[in-house]
Amino acid sequence: MSGSKVIAVPLKVVAEVLTSNQHRLDYEGGLIEATDLARSSEIVSGPGQAKDFMVYKVYHLPSPLNNRDYVFKCIWFEDKAPNGSLMCVLTEQSASHPSKPPAPDIVRGHVKAFYKLTELEPDKTECECVINVDPMGGMPTCIAVRYAAMYPGLMLKRINAQAVKTFKGRSS
Repeated sequence: MSGSKVIAVPLKVVAEVLTSNQHRLDYEGGLIEATDLARSSEIVSGPGQAKDFMVYKVYHLPSPLNNRDYVFKCIWFEDKAPNGSLMCVLTEQSASHPSKPPAPDIVRGHVKAFYKLTELEPDKTECECVINVDPMGGMPTCIAVRYAAMYPGLMLKRINAQAVKTFKGRSS
């Protein structure tokens, strides 16, 4: 499933929102924990440099569903788009990490997400989102399919709101 939205803030602000655990806790619905497992340095670093990091996330789901957790291997890459503007790509893919084995009372889901940011103007960024999700663990297929179909639009709306809030907070 995929979606796209133009966000009226600089690309670096949207990039920060996508890569900061504190921002994730503010805008990702149901997220109750986001922890860096491996992060070597500043993520947003400069054109032509790929950075990888790992994040652990736990989501609360309503009863009768079990909570879900995910270990993500993330790759952040910045480069120039064909028109010379800044372009960034974030991929998040389910992985494993020795410090976060599956917990007995939480279902370990599988996700592959892709975000592409393109600077349209200094204060305008296009954000594209593509996601494939398998929530695992007895979630009815009809709910999983509906959630996957809604996810890109919902996530883009929340990323937009968080980026605008962050940008306005710095401007005042």
